Amino acid sequence: MGYLGYLSKSYLRNRQMLFWGPTWWAFWIALGAYVYPRGFQLPPSAPVGEFARSYTAVWLSEGVAYLPTVAGVGVVATILYSTAAYPYLIRFGRATPRKITLSLFLSALAAALVLDATLIATGVLVMAGGLRHSGFDVGLPDVLPASLVNAVEFAGVSVLASVFVTALSTALAAAAGAAPKYSRAISFTPMLLFFFFAFSALYGALPEWLLVSSPFSALVYLGVYAYTGTVPNVALAKPPPLSNNSVPLGLCLASVILWTLALLAVAALAVGKITYKPPAEEREGA
Repeated sequence: MGYLGYLSKSYLRNRQMLFWGPTWWAFWIALGAYVYPRGFQLPPSAPVGEFARSYTAVWLSEGVAYLPTVAGVGVVATILYSTAAYPYLIRFGRATPRKITLSLFLSALAAALVLDATLIATGVLVMAGGLRHSGFDVGLPDVLPASLVNAVEFAGVSVLASVFVTALSTALAAAAGAAPKYSRAISFTPMLLFFFFAFSALYGALPEWLLVSSPFSALVYLGVYAYTGTVPNVALAKPPPLSNNSVPLGLCLASVILWTLALLAVAALAVGKITYKPPAEEREGA
């Protein structure tokens, strides 16, 4: 538990993580609230409150899927600088690959959840003020989840997003520890995957089966549904009547859960194969 607490605190005290995590996404939410909506033309019959809630849901859903990828970069660095300690503890101590994987996973998960909570709390306030500034007659209740149940469901999706992305980062980090030469490319892989799939979901730029089976886009769909209580379209930026192709939410949930379990199993196997290599050699590309 001491090692778990140490890792969690070190992640949350990392200034780069705080900048590229909640601060970076809050900047984009501010653009989404104060800049992007100015050219929006809603149909006369479209409820402004419904638009504000759906719009906020997309931004926050993508945010809670993005933030854990930042914590994942810290996991890779932790493993890279522990390639001497882990093999020793596994061979001569009481540590096991499963225990080490669990500590890495839970520490990054705790950090990601704290970042999520910070983003959600500030995001709704920024959205309410920004949309009102952009000319929409909305208040804070219009950008909050549709009900208390929806708020709880969205919190659950946030936890699920953190669990999946942390599992992916842990698996990749363990692979980086086994092959530190590729650690730099590996550490940013979750972030790149997020941007590709999450933003593809905005316009349905990929086949539906691929968007649903990809956990990143599936998490965004689940988040929007949980926040609004309405099943979203495959192309999030094309609401009815522009698009009427609803997302199969059951398949989205199954995709995220199966990927998470598989990645945790891979992480436990990879941790056991870590061998010592001085970090200085990795920096030199040896």
